[in-house]
Amino acid sequence: MKHMPYGEGSELKNKMDELSKNLKEKEDELDVLSKELKEKEDELGKMQSHTNTLIVKDRESNAMLQEARDILEEVCYLFC
Repeated sequence: MKHMPYGEGSELKNKMDELSKNLKEKEDELDVLSKELKEKEDELGKMQSHTNTLIVKDRESNAMLQEARDILEEVCYLFC
């Protein structure tokens, strides 16, 4: 095992401790961001579901309106 000059070992230990601390902080940040991303994905899924529901209701409304127009056209043709 190679010996380091006096003081150099403690400098390396301090540097390693600092790097370990920075790594832990980054891992914690990553955990927070991952949770936020999961929440946003869930929210997006709900919004897509609501959007699909609204699209279906819009199509149904449009079909009903078209049917009403067709009936109105027939009535106008008969009485006008």
